[in-house]
This record gives sequence, C-alpha cells and structure tokens, in this order.
Amino acid sequence: MIYRLDFPTLYEWSNNNSVNSKILESVHNLLSDSLLLYRYKVRKSIPNRFGVNDPEKINFDLIKNKSIVIYHLDIYMEKPGLINDLIEFCLENNKDLFIPTQQDRYYGKDNAYRKKHEYKFDIALDLDAYDYQYYDMSKDSSLVQLKRELIISSL
Repeated sequence: MIYRLDFPTLYEWSNNNSVNSKILESVHNLLSDSLLLYRYKVRKSIPNRFGVNDPEKINFDLIKNKSIVIYHLDIYMEKPGLINDLIEFCLENNKDLFIPTQQDRYYGKDNAYRKKHEYKFDIALDLDAYDYQYYDMSKDSSLVQLKRELIISSL
C-alpha cells in the first residue's frame, strides 16, 4: 500500500526538527518493522535507518522490512523519476510505502528556488498513476486517522 502524506511545505535539512519531520518519525516508530530512508543527518536514536544520496544506489534486494518511510524526499531531487522503481518494488513485494509530498507550490520571483523544488511536484504527479491512501497532513484529523490505522494494523 502506498501512503501519500501531503504536507503544506516540506522542510528538509540535517537534524531537522520541523513538524513534518516529527510526524514522519512518529509514523516510523508506530510501524513494527520499517526502514527510514533519509538524505541528511538524522538523530542516532532513530532505529532502522538508511542514508542515501543517490536513489540508484538503493539495493532493493537488501530491503527486508515490511514498510518504508521516506524521511527526506530530497533523495529524489536530481532523479525524481526513480521514485517509480521504489514504488514498483513496494507494490510487487507487498510493502507499505510512506511518501511525503508538498501541497503548496512556490510562485515567488526566485526562479532558481522554484526550479530546485519542482521535483516535489513531479513526484506528486507520478503518484497519481498509482492507487494510494491520501492524508492531508495540515489537518489534525488526518494525522489522527493515520495513527489510528497504523496502530490497528499492527495488532
């Protein structure tokens, strides 16, 4: 199952302590057997994590976890189309995949900034080709519903 966690904005940097990072970490902790994929530094206390800068270097044969949580979507910044490989792997192997996406698009005057973050919307468009559970993370009710479903599924 693919879970699209749609945040108003995605803030990603080393040792990030933003709301979306806390939510993704809590999702990872609620899952009994999950792998957290990250690009920037994360706290060492987070278990079952794998750092990756290049999505081509992900060895799918080594992933034995039941669920995968993408902590930093920036993993796919230079190669957004490669997220489809991870999606297909998860669908073929019956693994849950949690993908953070961004609702708001940058419409400011800084073209370099806009182009740098365009991959987030490319990934969101790629997701539309698949069936997924959608959660609007700007609403508390979505977060409560997601947590409830994860707790029930772990029983």
